[in-house]
Amino acid sequence: ILEQPTAPISQALADIRAVRPHPLNDQSGAFIPNHLNYQFFEGISFTKGCYTGQEIIARLHYKSDLKKHTYHFSSSQAPQNDSIYNSDGKAIGEVITKANNPEGNWEFLAIANSDCDGPIYLDDKQKEKALRQPPPYAINES
Repeated sequence: ILEQPTAPISQALADIRAVRPHPLNDQSGAFIPNHLNYQFFEGISFTKGCYTGQEIIARLHYKSDLKKHTYHFSSSQAPQNDSIYNSDGKAIGEVITKANNPEGNWEFLAIANSDCDGPIYLDDKQKEKALRQPPPYAINES
């Protein structure tokens, strides 16, 4: 049996599927590392010596219930703005990176509320639905 060769995917798409966000330069400083899931793949050290923001990052990790995480979504359309919405038309997340996949659909990462399990839409008019994809690592939501 001959297998069809798989189309190579871009590095951006590989990072999206790995849920390893790399905010763009114009997004620098807009997000905290905890919202970018860095604690789940050793992107943050809680034992290393001093670094800028360490106290706030550690406090969020040890004493707080983090309300937002980065999640992987897919859709047949590209996100046209920076927000994703719930079924009430309320913005519940912010798109940080997107890429077209070989099948012609779109995949993207968004920092979203941890309770974004219901229907997700690319606009507040609920015209285009997005599907939340399972992460490749465990996201501890507490």
